[in-house]
Amino acid sequence: MKKLLKLFYDNKQSLKDHDPIRHKYRFYRSLLRHNYKALSLIAEIEQLYYSGKPFTLNQIRIAYEEILESVTGLVYCLEELTGIDYKELIGKIEEIDDSIFSKFSPSCMIPASSFTICLEDITPDMTRLVGSKALNLAIMGNILGLNVPKGFVITSYAFEKFLEHNHLKRFIDSQLSGIKLDDYNEIERASVRICEQIHKAEVPQSICVEIINAYKELEQKTFSGVTVAVRSSAIGEDTEATFAGQYETKLNINSHDIINAYKSVIASKYMPRSIIYRLLYGLDDKETLMAVIVIEMIKANASGVLYTVDPAIRPFCPIKITSVFGMGEPLVSGLIKPDIFLIGRLKDEILEAHIAKKDSKLIALSDGGLKIEEVSDNLVDKPSVSEEILFELRNKGILIEEYYEKPQDIEWAIDESDNIFLLQTRPLKIPKMHPDDRISEKDLSNLAPLLEGGEIVSTGVSAGKVFVLKDLTSLKNIDEDVILVTKIASPDIALYIGKIKGLITEIGSSASHLASVAREFQVPSVFGMTQATEKLNTGMAITLWADKVKVFNGIVEELIDSVTTTKKLILHSAVHKTLREVLDRISPLTLIDPDTEDFVPKKAQTFHDIIRYTHEISVKEIFSLTGFGTNITNKPKKLKSKLPINIWVLDFSTSKTESKDNLTVDDINSVPFKSLWSGFTYPGVNWEGTMNFDTSNISSLFASTATSEFGNLPGGDSYAVVSEDYLNISMRFAYHFATIDALCGERSSQNYVSLQFSGGAGTYYGKSLRVQFLGAVLAKIGFKVSIKGDLIEAVYSRYDKAETERAINLMGRLLSSVRLLDISITNKEEIEFFVEEFFKGNYDFINIRKESSLKSFYAKAGNWNVITDSLNNRCIIHDGSMTFNKPLKGITSFVGRLFGKHHDEFFQSIELHHTLPLLIVKAIEHRGSCKLSSRIKLISGKINKSAGLAFGMKNIENYFAFGVEANEGTVVLYEFLNGRKVLRQQGNKKTDSMIWHLLEIEITDKKLTGFINSLKILQHSIDETIIGSFGIWSGGDAVVFFDSLKIEMDNETIIINI
Repeated sequence: MKKLLKLFYDNKQSLKDHDPIRHKYRFYRSLLRHNYKALSLIAEIEQLYYSGKPFTLNQIRIAYEEILESVTGLVYCLEELTGIDYKELIGKIEEIDDSIFSKFSPSCMIPASSFTICLEDITPDMTRLVGSKALNLAIMGNILGLNVPKGFVITSYAFEKFLEHNHLKRFIDSQLSGIKLDDYNEIERASVRICEQIHKAEVPQSICVEIINAYKELEQKTFSGVTVAVRSSAIGEDTEATFAGQYETKLNINSHDIINAYKSVIASKYMPRSIIYRLLYGLDDKETLMAVIVIEMIKANASGVLYTVDPAIRPFCPIKITSVFGMGEPLVSGLIKPDIFLIGRLKDEILEAHIAKKDSKLIALSDGGLKIEEVSDNLVDKPSVSEEILFELRNKGILIEEYYEKPQDIEWAIDESDNIFLLQTRPLKIPKMHPDDRISEKDLSNLAPLLEGGEIVSTGVSAGKVFVLKDLTSLKNIDEDVILVTKIASPDIALYIGKIKGLITEIGSSASHLASVAREFQVPSVFGMTQATEKLNTGMAITLWADKVKVFNGIVEELIDSVTTTKKLILHSAVHKTLREVLDRISPLTLIDPDTEDFVPKKAQTFHDIIRYTHEISVKEIFSLTGFGTNITNKPKKLKSKLPINIWVLDFSTSKTESKDNLTVDDINSVPFKSLWSGFTYPGVNWEGTMNFDTSNISSLFASTATSEFGNLPGGDSYAVVSEDYLNISMRFAYHFATIDALCGERSSQNYVSLQFSGGAGTYYGKSLRVQFLGAVLAKIGFKVSIKGDLIEAVYSRYDKAETERAINLMGRLLSSVRLLDISITNKEEIEFFVEEFFKGNYDFINIRKESSLKSFYAKAGNWNVITDSLNNRCIIHDGSMTFNKPLKGITSFVGRLFGKHHDEFFQSIELHHTLPLLIVKAIEHRGSCKLSSRIKLISGKINKSAGLAFGMKNIENYFAFGVEANEGTVVLYEFLNGRKVLRQQGNKKTDSMIWHLLEIEITDKKLTGFINSLKILQHSIDETIIGSFGIWSGGDAVVFFDSLKIEMDNETIIINI
């Protein structure tokens, strides 16, 4: 920050201009550039936050530094423009920067320690030093008393010192700083450069000595010349983020190769698939330091993987064991078919056994290295393990599961003496299955599957186009959202897991690394489906029903409602939370009304406040007489008008207005200005109806934090510079800001209209709906439109004078009628309706609102309606079922058709992850002690099968929400603070679908108590009695019925009519 200030202020004297007017104008233009850049960058990172797309902390840091530079530049330019020292604003910038700066340096402090630690000496508090893989291995050996290989860990502290010794930290940061998930070539180039430097680097002598000593100690515990496996144990690995198969393992290594093997494992942290995996998970590179395990090599007769629960979710939850002869590497790499056994949990019984043909096995040579060896003919079709071993493995698996209290994915090996060694355990990802959402096979009895058979790897339904992978080099050519069909389940495919929505392999196992990654990202997958690459062709449309291991030709309508959406893990990541914290100090606007005493630098809380303040003061300065001398004949004049806007005009046209104190529109001789004004005053545009809307209690309800689009609107002036064929105007429309620049003359090649529009109160979703509507109208007029979050830019150029006048006129009608659009438009499906109404000449969006069947409620987001159920009872329904399924049915939203698929995806992310559809009761507020209740019936919902009661609503960004999240099996109490969802209480409670449940929230001056079906589930203490509006809410994609919404207050029960 100090360097930035020095950069600006050291140049002050050199930039002085002897002409004061030119000097002011130059800095005003510079200020406008900084203003535009800062707002554009803020819009970009807001859009990134809401989109659900992966990003890095470094990306945000770079964007933030650009915003900081622009905001600092704004203040510097303002000082030059006004001649005033704005130390208070600089102080505010430094204060905000101090609060943000620390967020870009994740707290990953590694305590100083030894460079190596023996497995026997590891304790549960050493996770950050040894990584979860090593810790889990130590727990199995040291705490559970199970047989694990002997060995030691090269700690994350050693990794830090290795990087420092070779000056690699800054180099790695520079290589990763600009990468993006969709630029695979750049990721690959960065990977190559980093790995080359690591392989060239020297392991410090002090670390080498400790490794050699640790190996000698291992020899004493085993035998002289013992070969070892060198494996990753990165911080965060083998936790919720498994990193399965993402890092390299070096097997059967001799003592003299351990140091090189160590560097290879470290370098694998920067292989393309590892980098992309971290991006998808929202993990910062600095948070995933690399520890490395060195363990004795087990000369395995057989190896495999044990799942303590079958990931296919079978009713009896058997133990699933896969096994092969020799070492397990070909199994987890997806190269061979294993034997598969389902073992009873309580009895010594094999429920199912599928014995594969095993032609070869991987073995460890006595002097180091690996060899593929043929399996003898008499064993090819025989089980690779005995029943006794299977039952013993089952018992060990259950013991480990009980310790961790969650299902486990366990790797094991059996040596030549039939000793079982446990090599690794990590959490097992179990896909959620909601049987009530699933279609039964009898409903598809008329459809013959194109393919069937294989092993369920990750449940769900996927529908779309096929991409058949001929070889791994073709991976770079796959399109987004394909169902990938391949011969083998190679872990390299994980590199592109973010691009695929279904996965079919001919060879592979549910125990493979790729299978683990597919389950993590909820990609429906079937492995071992024979003839898949022969019968399926690139480009053909299919439906994959992984639960039933079936593939159907085309898009199966009956299955579309069960389509699985791949998980956006970034939304639950630390980096996503960090971006929210950064945005909270950058984006909100609290300095609203320049006519109030609060519009001063010391009241600025965010960068947006500083941007707003500097822009307002700079425009006033450039339009004032101060500093311009007395020679100026064209002085700013106030425009007299009946419209509720204050406009100051600086007129450089041939108009004779010098002697007038005020202007009328007739006094101004400017073609583009008059075209704009004729749009503002066009018949049917109702300024009074929109600007002075009598909202009573809705005014505060729909307000955003410190702003409201209704009721008392902020003051502030608008400013215009005009000539005969030119217009530049900065306008305020309530809380919106628009800048128009236009040239409209006889030469069509020079004519243009440029619009920038931003701001507005309300939720991010509401603001985004507004700019999407604006963009749709402008695009139909002929503008080229660019949208970033809630910022829109539009350009109309090279049309003749008459067409340019028409475009400016229509833009005037649009801007003057859009201000209360938030109250009329509740979801993206309605955008097309309002666009059609606009071009029909209907501009009063309040009064043309489609008649609602919910007259007692305000709807904010979602698809709400009234229906009559099978018992002839009237119910409210929220139907979010079309959120996912429109693209599959060939339906694209109106905005998607205009601006492309990514706009549909952006809105889907906001609707599902950042917005609660609300239905708010009109004219009634709860106060004092009271009880709110409603019955709900959950029908479906892939991501957010949830619903409940909203209350304590100060506005649409500040309220409480109590309800059920059926997919998670929980009851929750959230508080929304300035649009940010904070979990206050949570209880476990299964909520069945298709039956009615009574939800109640009891409010007193000390606590909130939540009930489900009259059973108290949770309680939350409060400091003061909560008052406000109330209503109901639903998950974005949920289908839910509601009835009998009522409030008990002041010894009276009020039932809200439906």
